[in-house]
Amino acid sequence: MSEFPSMADFESSVGTEFVIDASDQPDVSISLEKLEIKISTTLQECFSLVFRAPADMPPVQRQFALRHAQLGTHTLFLVPFRQDADGVYFEAVFNRLLR
Repeated sequence: MSEFPSMADFESSVGTEFVIDASDQPDVSISLEKLEIKISTTLQECFSLVFRAPADMPPVQRQFALRHAQLGTHTLFLVPFRQDADGVYFEAVFNRLLR
């Protein structure tokens, strides 16, 4: 897939693995835990993606190249917002004008 994935593409990928493709460190597998719709109209869609990374991943916000088997590789800005025994949780927020 060469163009950036749509909200529907991400929605169908909830529960699947993405790989952080970092040239300066080993690859890290993260899971797309959920997609949350904020606004969905004929003019605009706003949604967020929540990813869970391993608990030992540093909770830093930055751009990450994420690779997915069906969606390809795309750069997302991920912001950590929670850490617990299950991992570090990151969020990416999208706000797209449709017209």
